Amino acid sequence: MKREATVFRFSLSTMKTLAAAGIPPLIFPLKARSKYSYQESPRCFGAKRSGGRLHAGVDLYGNAGSPIFALASGTIKAVSFFNVTGKNEHAKSVSQIVIDHGTFTARYCEVANDFPAGIKAEGKVNAGQHIGYIGNLAGIINWPHNMLHLEIYGGFLTGGLTAVNNPPYKRRADLLGPTPFIDRASVLGGYFDEVVTTATATA
Repeated sequence: MKREATVFRFSLSTMKTLAAAGIPPLIFPLKARSKYSYQESPRCFGAKRSGGRLHAGVDLYGNAGSPIFALASGTIKAVSFFNVTGKNEHAKSVSQIVIDHGTFTARYCEVANDFPAGIKAEGKVNAGQHIGYIGNLAGIINWPHNMLHLEIYGGFLTGGLTAVNNPPYKRRADLLGPTPFIDRASVLGGYFDEVVTTATATA
């Protein structure tokens, strides 16, 4: 399967305007905001999960195969399978992308296992760059929608992001609530000045 990859670029004048206003040019990672709010349970950060665990991120609903965009520029730290349920039979159904965005680290989860060209560990990404596709959770978990599950970390600690012995979120101790980041993110072309279609990627 071939899919078209798209990059959304900022002009220098836009970057200077945002910097002068103290506004990091964060990009909403999907094409549109779902009518199902990430600020409400069960999609919100801190929502109750089974076994007393709390939801470690926000769920942004979208259609399987919809493009996912980088919140900001950064360096990819990991591209790997993401175990949705903790059961081995589902461990390779969807993937995760971990990106060091400089002032924070983002974990993009429940991503399809095929990626645009160049999306690999230690690769560089630009703000708004197409980094993946929403995965298909149908038949994996009893959930009504496919989604991007997004987690944010301070980035000042090292080691794995999942920490099963660190309740209630069972994540690394520098976990942050992603809601303020997503609240101020621009949906697709909000700040963009140029749209560029790049080479296609082969799944």
